[in-house]
Amino acid sequence: MHTLRGGCITVLLLLLLTAIPASESMMPTESVEHVAPREEGAANESTLRFGSQDGSNFLIAPGTSVTILVNLTNEGNESELVNISIESASGWSLDWTRNGTPEIGIDENMEAGELIWIEFRVHVPEVVNGMPLAGSRHNISVMALPSSGESMEKWNFTIEVEPVSGIEIVSIDADATIDPGHKLRLPVEVRNLGNRPVSIHLDIQATDAQGTPLTDTLPTHFLYSGGWAVGVFDEYKIANLAPNESGVAILEYAAPFDAEGEIHIRVLAQGLDDPFTILEENQTVQILRIRDASLTEEDSSACERVEPGQTCVTRMDLENLGNLEDSFTIHVTESPSWASVTTSSEVYTVSESDTQTAIPIMITIDDGSDALETGSLEIEVRSGGVTHDAVTRDIQVAPVIDWALIATQDGRDGDNVIISITIRNEGNDFDGVMVALDMDVDAVFGLIPPEDALHSEAEHIRYFECRDIDEGMNMTFQAYSSVPEGFTGNGTATLELTVQSIRDPQQNFSTSTNIDYTAVIQNPIEKDGASAIAVAFEKSLIFLLEWNGLVMTVVVVAIGSILLNQALVRRQKDLERMKRENAPETESVETVSDWTKRFSERSTGAQENVISPAVESDAFVESFRSKSKRPVESPKMVDQGKLSQASDILDRHEEEENIAVADNLVLELLDEDESTDTVFDLDL
Repeated sequence: MHTLRGGCITVLLLLLLTAIPASESMMPTESVEHVAPREEGAANESTLRFGSQDGSNFLIAPGTSVTILVNLTNEGNESELVNISIESASGWSLDWTRNGTPEIGIDENMEAGELIWIEFRVHVPEVVNGMPLAGSRHNISVMALPSSGESMEKWNFTIEVEPVSGIEIVSIDADATIDPGHKLRLPVEVRNLGNRPVSIHLDIQATDAQGTPLTDTLPTHFLYSGGWAVGVFDEYKIANLAPNESGVAILEYAAPFDAEGEIHIRVLAQGLDDPFTILEENQTVQILRIRDASLTEEDSSACERVEPGQTCVTRMDLENLGNLEDSFTIHVTESPSWASVTTSSEVYTVSESDTQTAIPIMITIDDGSDALETGSLEIEVRSGGVTHDAVTRDIQVAPVIDWALIATQDGRDGDNVIISITIRNEGNDFDGVMVALDMDVDAVFGLIPPEDALHSEAEHIRYFECRDIDEGMNMTFQAYSSVPEGFTGNGTATLELTVQSIRDPQQNFSTSTNIDYTAVIQNPIEKDGASAIAVAFEKSLIFLLEWNGLVMTVVVVAIGSILLNQALVRRQKDLERMKRENAPETESVETVSDWTKRFSERSTGAQENVISPAVESDAFVESFRSKSKRPVESPKMVDQGKLSQASDILDRHEEEENIAVADNLVLELLDEDESTDTVFDLDL
C-alpha cells in the first residue's frame, strides 16, 4: 500500500516578442540570464530571434504536462528555410501541433520579417523509484537552424520538479505463532515512495478478530492486553529514508504462559511530511503449543542378556522437546512372551527443555526359558494421548551353566572299590564336562566313561571329556580302585573325582571316597630254618620296637627320681650345717681356705651317666617307620650296609638326647643348691 500526491496540470505559456519579455514578468523569482546585444555585421550572424531570453524556469509537479508557446522572427532581408526542433536533456516526452516529432524537427520557410509561433508540450514523468527528485531542474532547448549556413538560434529554459510525498508498507506478517511464555520479533518493512527524504512513524492498536479497535484504546508505541505485551522497536531504522529507500522496524510480542490464546493488532504507518496520510495493516499472533519428547536409553548395552528367573533394570532419559511444561507417561508396547517388562505408572512432569533421568525399566526372564532366545522390546513416551518417541531394542535369554551331582554309589567287587556317579545338566543350554580322577597313594585306579566320551587309550583311564549334553540330561559313569597294598602301616587312601564344565570352567565340583588299607610287616632279610634263640630275639626286638617309648620314659623317670632324692638329701644337710654355724654360742672360725675346700669337695662329686638300652638297627628302623606320620609309600629294599650305618647314627643321637635331658634336670637341682649357698656365703 502506498500514496503519492500530485495531479495532471496543463500550463499554457504565451511568450510574445515585446520590449519586455513575457517570461520575465511571469517568473519574478527566477534569475534570468541576460543576453548581450549582437554586433552589427558580425560574420555568420543569425537573423532569427526568439521572443524570450534564455534562463526561464518553470516549477512543475511530477506526473503533469506543460504547454509552452514561443515566437520566432526572421529579422533578415531575405526569406530563410529554417529547421525547428526541440530537445529535452532528461529525455522527457515532447509533442507539438506540427507534423513530425519535436526531437527530429520540421523545416519552415520564413519570409523576411515574418513571425511564427511554436507551440509544444513537455510531459513531466511521475515519481518512480524516487525519481525525478524534488527540486531538480531539467533543461529544454528550442532550436532554429537556418539553411543558409548562419549560426543556430536557441532558446533554453528549465523545468523544476515539485516535491511529492509517499510511503508504503512493503511487507508485514498477517499471521504468526508464538511459543507460550516466549517472545517473538516480527519485522515491518516500509519504503519512501516520494522524491525527497522522509521519516516514517509506526503505531499499534489492539483490535478484535474483525479488525475493529477495542474500546478505550488508542494508537501507541506500547500496549498491554490480556496478558500480552506488544511494542514497536528499531524505529530509528525507518527515520530519514532517502527517496525509494526502505527500512525495517520490529514489532515485539511477549506471550503469557498459556497453552492457547491470540492477540489482534492494527499497525499504522505515517510519513512525517504528510500527516494526513496513514497506512494500516492488521496482524494476528497466536500461541502455538508444541508437545514433543525424546526417549533414550542411558546404557544401550545394559540387559542385553538376562538369565532365567533374574530381573535386570535398564534406565531411560526423557527430554521435553516441547515449548511448555508437560506431563508424560512411559508405556511398554511390545515384549517377548517369555519376558515380563514393567515400568512405573508414575506421571513425569518435565519443564520445557528439561530432562527426567534414570526412569527404571524392569526386565524379568521367565524360569525355564531356553538359552539364546531373542525377542524385541519397545517402550514409548506419551503426553496428551500422543506418542512422541519410542525405544526399540533386543533382549536375549542368557545361557546358564550349571551341573548337579545327582547320585553316587560305592561298592566293592572283591578287593576293588567301584563308584558309580550320576550328574545332570541343570543349565538351560547344552554343555560338556571334563572328568578327572586322582588318588593320593600308589594303586590301580581309573574311570569307566560313557561310550561317546573322548579319552586316551591308556589301560586305566584317568581323564575323559563328554560333549554336547543337552539341558536336563543325566550322565552316568564309574570309577574304580584297588585296595592299596604293601604298606608297612595302616592308613586311608583318598580317591578324588573332579568334574568341570567345558563352557564355563569356573563351574566345577568334586567328590571323594576314602579307602582303608592294612599294613603288612615285612622282614628285610629272611633266613631259612631260624633257631629258637633267633625267634626269641626277634620277639624281644618286636617288643622293644612296640614299647620303646614307654621303656625310655620309665628309665628317664627313674634316673630323675634318684638324682632328685640325692639333691634333697644334700639340701637337708646344708640346712643343718647352716643352723649349727649360725648358733649364737658358737663362733665361726672358718677361714677362706676352708670355705673354698668345702665348695670344691661338693662340686667335684662324680656324675652318673644314663645309658639308653641298645636296640638292633633293623628292629629300630621297622619301629620308626611304623610310628612315622609321613605319607605311607610302598616298601623299597634298602642296602643293609647303609641301613646299619644309619641305625648307629640314630642310636647315638637318641642316647645323647636322653643324657641331655637327665643332665638338665640335675643341673636345675644343683643350681638351686648353689643359689642357697651363695646367699648364705654373702650373708657372712
